[in-house]
Amino acid sequence: MKLLDPNEIWQEKSESTEQAHERTQKLAIEESHLVREVNLARENAKKEIEKIDAEVEEHRKQKSVEKIALTQEIDSLREQKKKLMQPINKIRAEADIALKAVEKLKADYERKIADMNEDKDDLQDQRDDLKDKEGNLNERHNTLDVREDRIAKEEARMKQSADNLITDWAKYHKAVLEHNLKVNELVKKDESLKTRETAIEIRQKEQDCRDFELKEEKRGIKSAYDAIETAKKHLNIKI
Repeated sequence: MKLLDPNEIWQEKSESTEQAHERTQKLAIEESHLVREVNLARENAKKEIEKIDAEVEEHRKQKSVEKIALTQEIDSLREQKKKLMQPINKIRAEADIALKAVEKLKADYERKIADMNEDKDDLQDQRDDLKDKEGNLNERHNTLDVREDRIAKEEARMKQSADNLITDWAKYHKAVLEHNLKVNELVKKDESLKTRETAIEIRQKEQDCRDFELKEEKRGIKSAYDAIETAKKHLNIKI
């Protein structure tokens, strides 16, 4: 069996020690670089989280102000709608009263026309009877003249009533037209209010989506930070 030379053993041991020292220095340098990178990543993650938090808070404040303004505008429009409905309801009530009055006047007119026609029929019957009668002709004739005069006056009065009825109908239709115009205006404002409410809902949904995206982004940064911490523990790096 060949014996090892002590000088060779010392030389090999010296070389092994030097190589171990070089590896230790190299690992120390790599560890220092890794520590700097981890610290830089941690600082960047902290700044990014603070930036996102500030952005979320600013966005939340802005949307809160916009929501308050839109809510106040909606309340104002609803109050305007309520005020607009008051004269419309009044006009509607007055129109109903006018319509009932016109209907009553029309019924009276038709009833009086029927009475007048009945009087005419009676008058004609009496005239036919006069042809067969001889006595009291003048008296009966005067009576008939009186009745004819009364009927003529009644016809004139009924004509005036008819003219009044036409005038009342014109006023009623004018009131209905004005009422319909105001109702149409109110409907347009109500549609505008619904459009604004829909816009608020859309903005709120967009805000919810943005908040969710920011939360997911923040969660991703935290996950990256946790991964760095796990790598540090795995490499047994202390900072």
